[in-house]
Amino acid sequence: MTQQIRQGVLCKEWQRTPMQLLQEYCRSVKRQPAHYHNAHSDSEHTFRVRCVLSDAKSKDKDLIFCPTQSVDTTLDDAKHCAALLALLHLEPSRPHERKLPDPYREMWLVLQEEQKQPAFKPFKKSAAAAPDASSDGDAAHGKVVVLTSDRAFASKAEYTQSKRSRENRDRANIPVQVFMSQKARDLVESVLADVDNSLDPMGFQPMHIQAVVDRCPDLTDDTSVLDWLCLNVPEDELPKGFNPNGTQLEVVGYGVVAKAAKALEASAAYDPALHDDVIDQLTACGYSRGDCLRALELANAALPNAHIRRPVEHEIKLELSRQLRRALSVREPDSAGGRSVEELEEALDEELMVMESIYDDKCTKTVLSNLN
Repeated sequence: MTQQIRQGVLCKEWQRTPMQLLQEYCRSVKRQPAHYHNAHSDSEHTFRVRCVLSDAKSKDKDLIFCPTQSVDTTLDDAKHCAALLALLHLEPSRPHERKLPDPYREMWLVLQEEQKQPAFKPFKKSAAAAPDASSDGDAAHGKVVVLTSDRAFASKAEYTQSKRSRENRDRANIPVQVFMSQKARDLVESVLADVDNSLDPMGFQPMHIQAVVDRCPDLTDDTSVLDWLCLNVPEDELPKGFNPNGTQLEVVGYGVVAKAAKALEASAAYDPALHDDVIDQLTACGYSRGDCLRALELANAALPNAHIRRPVEHEIKLELSRQLRRALSVREPDSAGGRSVEELEEALDEELMVMESIYDDKCTKTVLSNLN
């Protein structure tokens, strides 16, 4: 079967280009033939064409189709892309893939598949287009590039009709006015005023107060209002009394408690830059801050000239371990515990066997030399 080039496309005798199919449609409905105009493209080496289907009676009903992407192949290719968008609008269900040559056959199949999917953005009609300047890699692999229309409506008449339909819906769905008695109005205003007057001194921002008034289901309960704010307002925007510091909530102490904490820090020679890391580590393990400071005080008393972090950290942990053993009535460990050398070796072998059963071959036995 012979092939010939029609409008820049290699076609068989029974095949038609997108421009030819659009011309046949215009002839069948007795409409003026389509004409094409150059549109602004991405660069001097790319092409973009606008397809216009004029209406004999009203200029507002002229249909205009133009892809958003530019084409870097030929001017005829850009015209075919615009013609595909026109066919999409005029005959979306027609099986044009039976007559279209490659690559427009694949483009039309993708086009119809896009039409079947729900459109989240109806003002962007998508189709498959020839490769553009920004998709040279896709063109090399023969992939189909999806294009979008540069306008929401094909004609000014469609835009006007859509605007009128929207206005009619708005008029048909006017918000219902609620009429209240003066007593009910005063009650509502008093509740809103109480919320504003109670939250503003706490340090909440006006935008957050307005949000809780609009969205909180129960404004009469102060606990519900504060719970809603703590759950919905970002932590860094909460007032100081509600803002969590770090990974835990800090209890801010006042009066006697704060003075006692300051005195304990002073007696322990507490230095935030030197001791914060080890104290945070110990408090995360469950020790209280007071116990850590008292252990620091004892460590500094035993090593009054120690300014290096590692010895002080070791002494703090050792002192806390001693306090924990005394609290649990656990005997301090000694060197041998009254056991013989054979008993110690047997106990070590049992511990090694347990460790190997847990960690398999990751557990190894290393004999240390005499540390003395």
